[in-house]
Amino acid sequence: YGMISEVDAQLGRIWQAVKAADAWDDTIIVLTSDHAEMMGDHFMLGKGGFFDGSYHIPLIIRDPRRRKAASASVDHFTEAVDIAPTLLDLLGKVSPPHLDGQSLKPFLDAREPGNWREAAHWEFDF
Repeated sequence: YGMISEVDAQLGRIWQAVKAADAWDDTIIVLTSDHAEMMGDHFMLGKGGFFDGSYHIPLIIRDPRRRKAASASVDHFTEAVDIAPTLLDLLGKVSPPHLDGQSLKPFLDAREPGNWREAAHWEFDF
């Protein structure tokens, strides 16, 4: 819990700096995480277990222009590769074809996207 407190304190400093710069209402914020170490959960060490803590990681996107979906939770598969296409889409730019992800903008607009993935990519190297 010490690391969570540290992250919370440092994020607070960033939020205050953004607000002090009068940019809070113009700033898109993306928070995400690594799936982390199992640390004995399910009697496992390391990474790569097929449990909720291994693949259900936080992804929080705050766009002050999109309040409809504020506090919403998405039950569809999303991936880290979706972040860059999402930011480009929110900025009105087209994603280059070499980006593998899909824009999460429909979710941020409180809409169901058509043709969304039904599986998540999982890679494990030995």
